Amino acid sequence: MIQANKELAGKLLEDDGYIFGDITTSMGIYEHPILEDVINAQWFSKKKSDSIVFGSVFNPILGPVIALVFTAFQAGFHNVPERVKTHFDNAKLTQVAAAIHNASDEE
Repeated sequence: MIQANKELAGKLLEDDGYIFGDITTSMGIYEHPILEDVINAQWFSKKKSDSIVFGSVFNPILGPVIALVFTAFQAGFHNVPERVKTHFDNAKLTQVAAAIHNASDEE
C-alpha cells in the first residue's frame, strides 16, 4: 500500500498532474476529483461550515482558494515518500479564505 501511494503521488506530481481531470493527457484543468473532495470536506461538510458563515467567499470559489488547496495537495504529495503526516489547521485555512475574499472585494 505504501509503495502504491508513493507511485500515485509521483504521477500526480509529474507535470502538476493533480490539477487535471485526466492526469495521463493533462486535459480538464482544475477538474481533478480531489479538488472538489477537499473543498467539500473542508468547507461544506457540516450545516455550520465555513461556507455558510463566509458564503460569499465560496460563490464563486475564487482562484486563490483553488491555489491554496493545490498548494496543500502539493505539500502533502511531497511528504508521501517520507511518510510525514501533514496537518492543516481548519481555523487557519478559514482565516486565509476570509483574507482572500476581503482582498478580492478591495480590487
